[in-house]
Amino acid sequence: MPYKDNYGYWTDNNLLLHDFKEHFVVSEINKDSFEQSWELFDKISDFEIEISNFQTLSTGADGGHIYLTTEINYKGQLRKLVIYFADKSDEQKIKTRDKLKLNGRLFDEGVQQSLSLLDTKLID
Repeated sequence: MPYKDNYGYWTDNNLLLHDFKEHFVVSEINKDSFEQSWELFDKISDFEIEISNFQTLSTGADGGHIYLTTEINYKGQLRKLVIYFADKSDEQKIKTRDKLKLNGRLFDEGVQQSLSLLDTKLID
């Protein structure tokens, strides 16, 4: 898929759509779905952070989930970060720690919104 400066493959080959469909597992989506997904590419990035000042919160959904909030300096601005864990076992481990090293997918919808760290994993 073309992304940012990575568009040469799509403009300098002779691969036809019919051939592509014949050699790869494909599914077609409508224009609106494509546009919505395409916008996310610039809003999601891999992110690693170490935090020590955070609040632990919980939901009642799916048997209850623990998530965190904190404030971080991101691109020169103080922003709220909401952290959602990929695995419930990591949620339980954070209860006994004062400092956390985390890795996940950072979702930034703009300065008016909180940042979200999705599919977060606790790094031991």
